[in-house]
Amino acid sequence: MKQLAASGRNPEEKAYDRELGIVLEKAILGLPDDYRLVFILRDVEEMSTEETAERLVANGFQAEFLGHHKPPAAHYRLTDESGGFYAEFLTPLVGGAYARGGKRKATTRIGGVASQKLRYVELLLQAPWTVALSASHGFPFAEEKSVLVANPTSFMAQKVLVHSKRGRAERAKDILYLHDTLETFGSRIADLRSEWTEHVRSRLHPKSARAVERAGDTLFGEVSDPIREASRMAPGRALSPEKVREVCSFGLQQIFRSSD
Repeated sequence: MKQLAASGRNPEEKAYDRELGIVLEKAILGLPDDYRLVFILRDVEEMSTEETAERLVANGFQAEFLGHHKPPAAHYRLTDESGGFYAEFLTPLVGGAYARGGKRKATTRIGGVASQKLRYVELLLQAPWTVALSASHGFPFAEEKSVLVANPTSFMAQKVLVHSKRGRAERAKDILYLHDTLETFGSRIADLRSEWTEHVRSRLHPKSARAVERAGDTLFGEVSDPIREASRMAPGRALSPEKVREVCSFGLQQIFRSSD
């Protein structure tokens, strides 16, 4: 169940917090045990980056090093898993994307672990939700524990803002993430808009905020190649490119529309 991430919430907002928490709880509880480990190590046990990486490897995850950057970006995947799940470490990209000499500042090493630098990571920390995990729901704790997760509005805004800087495959994945987030929380569009107007928009530069507000039209005004690829990433779900476009266009417009 979602709990309060900040004080000062009125009774109606607290009731909304609890209801949305049920959705989050179901999503986490639906993960296989090995996947839950990623949440538990970093958020509940408060391990360092290096300790988390070591425990991932010890529990069947294998480091996969990608790209030509130094250090290379690292994804941690289950060695016996053919699906798309992986864990990675992120750190904010501050300032320009390139260092002197033209070298791209794509990764860095923190605590001995390669971390990918990404813009707008700080958005994921705005008004986070707190999810309670307990033994009654299958988690290995004697006492109830809590983890912080990004609220959907911040998550979607971050995906929109980094879209143009992502490669084609990453853009398609992000579009599918946007689609699935909107489908999951579709009945609470008005509440997600409140998250935007009350907590998230003010944290952005006006130019960035306007880019988010226009994303329903600029990114999903028509079916594009990344949208087509996103629909193919969901086998067995009968997602057409037009369905993906319609859900994302409508949902983003409703949540992020300008109030001017």
